[in-house]
Amino acid sequence: MKIQSAIRFLAFLILAFLFLECRSTSNQSNNHKAIPIIDIGKQADNREIEYLSKYSTNIDYIPLETCQEGMIADALYTKMRIHDNKFYFFSPTSDTPILCFDCNGKFVKEIGVKGRSNNEYIGNIWNVIINTDNSDITLIEKSKWLVYDSTHSYKQTLQINHNNLNPTEAYYLRNNQYVYLNRGNEKEFYFNKGRINNIIEDKLIIIDSSGNNLQTIGIGYQFIANTTDANTISSPSIIQSHLFSTDDKITIVSNNDTIYELTSTPVLLKPKYKLNFGKYKKNLKFVGANMNQSNLYFDTKDFIFFTMLFPIKSFPEFSPKYTYSSFIYDKNNQKIKSLLYNDTFGYIGLYNDLDYGAPFSPHYVKNGKMYQIVNADEFITMAQLSKSDKMKSIANKLTEESNPVIISITLI
Repeated sequence: MKIQSAIRFLAFLILAFLFLECRSTSNQSNNHKAIPIIDIGKQADNREIEYLSKYSTNIDYIPLETCQEGMIADALYTKMRIHDNKFYFFSPTSDTPILCFDCNGKFVKEIGVKGRSNNEYIGNIWNVIINTDNSDITLIEKSKWLVYDSTHSYKQTLQINHNNLNPTEAYYLRNNQYVYLNRGNEKEFYFNKGRINNIIEDKLIIIDSSGNNLQTIGIGYQFIANTTDANTISSPSIIQSHLFSTDDKITIVSNNDTIYELTSTPVLLKPKYKLNFGKYKKNLKFVGANMNQSNLYFDTKDFIFFTMLFPIKSFPEFSPKYTYSSFIYDKNNQKIKSLLYNDTFGYIGLYNDLDYGAPFSPHYVKNGKMYQIVNADEFITMAQLSKSDKMKSIANKLTEESNPVIISITLI
């Protein structure tokens, strides 16, 4: 009797173990399948044409009104936001106020006053965040956040701890909450002469509309690459995580080569993609391919468009001008393409087979549309090189001193 009981108990343990093992294996398999791999290393040198019509149905050109109060200095350094059928432009390289235009390109007003009082900004405007719930507009400079209400009137000043904060990497989350990327203390890196990894952690900080800290999320330690060999000058590089936003979707490209989405209810990091850099993977002696705050990352319904920096030492011939390449990852077939440099127009972009104008290189995404900002003089030249009657018609009304033109495409 005791022997039979022991046998039954042993059989139960074996079955339980097998069940748990199968469940664990199944979970690991599901987790593995749930995270597609974006193979940078395999496709980086294989540059291809990608057609605009594959992802979009229409293209429009919106010339911005040229007036003394609303002049945009240089489209190259201009950032844009869109809310409630209005364009908002600012430049991290300029102390010009936020410039507001309507959806037809007509100038509306300036937002923000430069000065030294509590309700004025003193330096360059690094970032602009729009609260999509109550239409508040937050102007971020190095020392403070200035909040304006839906009528563009000054509302309040937030005293945010700007230590180790990159002001360009801050976005609206939801329910009057904001998220920004907090850098670890880089003094520790220099104190240790860059020789020790896992000492500087990047963190996401969630705050409320009054600037109170609600939550802190660690997203990994910065990676230190020491390019110190006989052929290079000693130049330790810090590889950091970066924060991007597409249509209020928050994405973190982490320094551990994983791309996360920040979910809002609850607030947590959800792995979405894994980057495989192949021969361009960073290591202690090689900075490798990576992103920084100047790169682009747009996560749309059907594809991801992003740019990636490559070190000059190992740079393939992506283009005669740039040390970066543009990629597009198709979510439907899970394939990636490195976009071909266009010799005629002198930059990388999607081939415009909608109206056979210039290649399209997105700068911003909102509400099912992608936008590109082009200086007037460049637009005139592009129109001359193109076969687009729409481009030529707009260009004929411009001068080299005109405000930039917005190129807008409607996504499928």
